[in-house]
Formats: sequence, structure tokens, C-alpha cells
Amino acid sequence: MADRELGRTGPDIVPGDHVCGFYYGEQERDALLQSYLRTGLGGGDKCLAVLDATSPAQVATLIGDDVDVEACLRSRQLEIWGCADTYLRTGEFSAASMIDFWEQSCRTITDAGTYGSTRLVGEMSWLDRVAPPREAVVAYETWADGFAAQHSHSILCLYDLSRVGVGLMVDLLRTHPRIALNGMVMENPHFLTGDEFAAREVTTKTSDARRPDPELRDQLSELRGLLALSMVMTARQREDEIVSLAMTAAPLLGRCRLEGVYVDEDSGPPGHGLPVGIRRQLPGGDRGAPLSPVPPPRTAGTMALPLHGAEGVIGHMVITADEEPSAAELLMARTLAQQTGAALANARLHRRRQAATDDLRATVAQLARTVGELEHRNAIHDRFTRVATGDEGQQGIVEALSDLTGLAAAVEDRHGNLVAWAGGEQPPSDALTSAAERADLFGRAPTKARPIRVDGRLLAVARPRADVLGVLVLLDPDRTAGEPEIMALEHGATVLAMELARQRSVADTELRLGRDVVADLVGGDPEAGSARARALGYDLDRPHRVVIIEQPGPSDADELLTAVREAARSLGASLTPGASLMYLPRAGTVVLLVAGSVRGGGDRWSDFRAAVQRELGSRCLIGVGSVCRRPADFARSHHQAELCTRMVRTTGGSDGIAVYEDLGIYQLLSEVTDADAVPRFIRQWLGALLDYDTHHRASLVLTLSQFLETGGSYDSAATAMSIGRSTLRYRLQRIRQVSGHDLADPDTRFNLQLATRAWQTLRLNAAGPRQTATKTVSP
Repeated sequence: MADRELGRTGPDIVPGDHVCGFYYGEQERDALLQSYLRTGLGGGDKCLAVLDATSPAQVATLIGDDVDVEACLRSRQLEIWGCADTYLRTGEFSAASMIDFWEQSCRTITDAGTYGSTRLVGEMSWLDRVAPPREAVVAYETWADGFAAQHSHSILCLYDLSRVGVGLMVDLLRTHPRIALNGMVMENPHFLTGDEFAAREVTTKTSDARRPDPELRDQLSELRGLLALSMVMTARQREDEIVSLAMTAAPLLGRCRLEGVYVDEDSGPPGHGLPVGIRRQLPGGDRGAPLSPVPPPRTAGTMALPLHGAEGVIGHMVITADEEPSAAELLMARTLAQQTGAALANARLHRRRQAATDDLRATVAQLARTVGELEHRNAIHDRFTRVATGDEGQQGIVEALSDLTGLAAAVEDRHGNLVAWAGGEQPPSDALTSAAERADLFGRAPTKARPIRVDGRLLAVARPRADVLGVLVLLDPDRTAGEPEIMALEHGATVLAMELARQRSVADTELRLGRDVVADLVGGDPEAGSARARALGYDLDRPHRVVIIEQPGPSDADELLTAVREAARSLGASLTPGASLMYLPRAGTVVLLVAGSVRGGGDRWSDFRAAVQRELGSRCLIGVGSVCRRPADFARSHHQAELCTRMVRTTGGSDGIAVYEDLGIYQLLSEVTDADAVPRFIRQWLGALLDYDTHHRASLVLTLSQFLETGGSYDSAATAMSIGRSTLRYRLQRIRQVSGHDLADPDTRFNLQLATRAWQTLRLNAAGPRQTATKTVSP
């Protein structure tokens, strides 16, 4: 009969089997019990167990969750008896009493007709405590063999090899047709039927050979050696070490030779690990078909004994013999193969479990890292959320970033100006980005989703839309910043972009609303302007000035407005201490209301013009009106600012700025109330020259004005008019001839200069605002 694998897929111990289960220690005993009972209960068999050192609770644990052991105990599908109530109920072992117990129990089970098959198990570990007569054990086991075959019951007898002597083991081998070792059920070549055993007993009693024959003793000794080797192999975790140990058992195989152990890979048909030359020597191997896992018959030649694992055949042990091996030799070979297969399967299982453990550890480590990252991300999110909701502004952002990273942090505007700083007393000289670095950063920002490292700094741009509004800088001179710090920087840049977008939105809203206020005030409707200002909470009772910024030539109103706003923001209080600003953009110009502690002249307007020109990258003109102390004054100040702007545009002043209070005689002339007095004075002194210019399309009056404004310098006047000295001399001679005035006389020169300035003032007043489109441009 073929060997069967105990407790695996397919048949194990079947009805009619009487099996002697040998084991070393509780672990092997529990494995036999678990497999035998789980298969029976799962298959609906009646299970009757007489156990010595195992409680029902332990049995439930052994069988596991696949079977409801408590339900089986309640229904009596599973019965568990102790040896004190069965084997040793009289204090000593009685074969007759035990046989009577089994027969009565099985008769009751059969009469009930509930179960189709019955599984019996008896644990004999009590033998070392109560030594029964040899004849009683032999009679008991001989009866059990016949009883199992007659009633189709399966019987598993459990013997601990550490408690069984050689003599009893001989008897056990002769009274059990099959033996179970390490999960394998095998045929027993030493088994004797009841008649054969009785005849041998008679022969033994009438001869001098009253002890077991030496050959059987040697085989039993070798079998014990194999079992000890099995324990050593099972303790190994490497397959090559197990194979090496198995090869050391070759002398135990008698006339059989151990040629090698060949282990299959984890996938593939059984036997694919065998060399091709050996496969061809085996039945069916020359056709390349998978080898049968059934052991070969007892014939001379080459045999491939299967190595069984939990998932089937995992390899083969190749044995050769010149003669037909004996049953004992074949048993030793099969036992060695069985033990080797069990050890290899255990090592393979350990390897898989170790791999699974390593994977689990890696997963746990990754999970821990993920949890840590999530906690860090949450800490970042919570901190910056508090900054955003608490209206802490840009300073709060850099302080949060510095606290989260332990590094210094800064915010720069798009021009490289330091706006906020945290993490040190004073920013180092190289903290700010250079113009070239900003240009490179802004160029790479649309294609770079992550911060960019520049030397010892990490830079992240704040760009809520297409425009870059600022840069968040994390100083990392030692390059210690890792993913957590970069994550904090990215989150901070997002919050900064939101903050700057909010500020821009507020500024744009204020600009849109303020534009209407300015339009009403400078347009001559102070009541409407005042009402709008009050609705905005804007104070018009403070002193103000109207300032006009003009970009000569073709211009972009949005670009000019942006330049004016950025320039005003960069100068801040230095423009007008305590000032607030309101804008009215128009094509080519921006009308600006400057509030606060204002004064007429000074370097502040030059600084403001220089800042605007830096933003624009081109020239601009500025006209500043006089102080407004009530809403009705804004129209006047606006008119004055326009006059100043036209004055600068017409005269070409070198500084490009005109402040109304600094116009001198021009201011006086523009404020004369008698409308006819000034034209009469001009006619008195310049009438002949004006008529000459009109009739001859000349420019004698303009030449005279420029000559007098330059203090009578020929070189300066010629340069200002872009003409040569000879041309200038010719024109001055014609002026003397046409007007009859002596240009060398001081009084004459004074009156002529006053007349030319009055002529310029009337000319500018008559010209009106710059002749450009007047539509209002959205900021």
C-alpha cells in the first residue's frame, strides 16, 4: 500500500487502519492528535479519545477554529476520556478491562447509527509510571488490530519513544500493520498477523532465543538513530545543511546506496529538480512526464523516493541497489526520505515565515514612517492654519516655519526686499537673493513643483496665479534639511501665496473703491466723493495732495499703475509719514491722493520718481498740486498738478518733477484774477515778436524765453533748443530788430522774462489736460 501523508490533503488514516504513532515530546504528539481529530470531526466521524496528559481545553486549542470543538463535545461527536478512568481505572493496566471498554463504547456508537465511521485514539504515555506485563500489552494490541479490521474502525495508538524500551518497541512493530512518523503513515515490514505472532511466540518459548533477534535489535537501534537525526535536521533552517545531514545517514541503508537528494524549486512539477540523466533511468522519466509521488516497487536499480512537504512532493531522494532491497532496508530508506522531506518542508516554511515576517516588519516600519509623516504633516497643517486664521501675516509665517524646521526663515518680495525674518537676531548679508537668482528662480518656478536649492538656501515662490508675489527662503547652510523641512517649506509657501493673494485682493478692492472717490473729488463733485469716502471709512479731513504720474510716449496703464503702487509700497512712510494712498488710473497717467503729514518739496518726490522709474524701466513725469484741506480743494489741487505736469513736459525740466508751491512766478501768474491784465502785459512786451512768429511761422518768442531762462548763456540756450550758436545769434539779432528792445538792459530783460513766463503760463492753461484717452483702466 502506498504511504499516506497524515493530516494533509487527500486520505490519511482510513477505516480499518491500526496505526502505531511514534513521537518524541509533546509537540510531535500534538501534531498527530491535531491532524487525526481535525480530519475526523471535519468529516463527520465519531471521535473517541483516551488521553493521558491532554485536557479537553488543550484539544480545543489544538484543533483550532476550523471546527467548533465545544459543539462537538456537547453533541458527544467528540468524547475525551482520561487514562485514570480507562487504562488504569483499577490502578494497573488490564488488557481485558480495556478491551471491554472499547467494545462497549463502539457497540453503543454503532447501535445509535448516527455516524458512518469511528476514530479511536489511545495515548500510552503512562507506561513509564505503571509498567504493565509485556504479555498484556501484546494481547491488547493484537486484539486492536483485529478489531479495527472487523468493524472498519480506525485506531491510532500513541507511544512516546523516550518512554519505550527496545523490547516493547519490537512487540509494537510486530503488532501494528502501519506506523506513523513525523506525519507520514507507512507500511510496517515487521508486522505479523495474530496467527504469525502466536506461532513466533510458541517458537520463542521452546527455543533458547528468548530475546529479540540481533538483526531486529540493530534495526531498532538504527531507527532510533534516524529519529534522532530527524530532530537535528528539523532544527536546521537551511536546505543545504539538511541535505548534508541526510547524506550522513547513507550507512544505515544497508545494501542500498544513497546517490543524492534533489530538492525542487517552489514552483514546477514534482521531480523537475532531478538531473536529466537520473530521470531517464526512472520509469516514465525518459518521456519528460512528471514523476509519480508514489514510492517505487522493491526492485533492483534506481529509485526516487519522494520528499513530502505540506504542499505535496518537494523533491526526491535517489537510492540505487544492485539487488532487491529487503523490507527493513526499504523501511529505513523511506523513513530517511520521510524525515528529510519533513525537515526540508519545515525549513521552507520557516523561510517563508521569515520572509513574511521581514515583509511585515518592513510594512510596520513603513507604516510607522507614514504615521510619523502624517503626524508631522498634521503639525505643519495645524501650525500654519493657526497662522492663517489668526491673521498673523508674513511674520507669523516665517516664525512658524522657523519653529517647525529649526532653521532661519525669511520672506522677500518679488524685488528681493526683506519683508519678514525669523530664526536669528539679524539676517546675514547673504540672506537675500540676488537679482540674477530671482530671475532664474522665477523662470524655473512654472516647471518646478518643489523648492529650489540655491547654495545654502531653499527657495519656494509664492505664486497664487501666474504672477510671482514673493519668495519664502529657508536658510540651510549645512544642507541638513530633509523631506520634513521641505514639506514645511512647501506648506508655508502655499500659506504665503494665500496671504499675498489676500493682500493683493484687498488692495485691488480698495483701489477699485478708492478710484471712484478720487474721480468724484478731482472731477468737481466733493459731496459725492465725501459720501463714498465715509462709506469706506476713509478720512478726508486730513491734509492731502493730488499727485499726477505720467509716462511720456506710448504707455500701458496697468503697468504704470503697478509700478506706482510698488514704488509707494517700497517707500512706505518715507514718502509721506503716516500717509495712506488712493489711486485713479487713466491711460498714460495715474492720479494719486497722498494723505498725511505732507509738505511741498524735498527729496521724497525725487525718491518716489526714481522708484517708479525702476519699476517701469523707463522715464516718468510727476506733478504735485498744493495742499487740500477740505473736499472742495481737490479739484483745484488736481488742476495744479496737471499744470505742473504740463510745465515739466513742455519745458523739459531735468529732474522731471514740478511741485506747485515751487513754481514761483508761474504760480503767481496762474492765480491772477484779472483775465485781461496778463494778456495786455504780454502784448506790450512781446506783441511785435508774436506777430512776426505768426506771419513767418517762426519761434522768436520761444527762443527769447529759453535764452532768458538759461541766464543769457548762449551755450546753454543752444543746447536746450538743439540748435547751433550761430543760429541762436541770428535769432537774437532778429529779436532786437523786430522788438526794438535792448537785451543788455537789466530792466528790459526782467520785463521780457516776466512776459515770456506769463506767455508760457497762459499757453499751458489753454492747452488743458494731456490729449490722451480718458477711459478709466481697471487696476
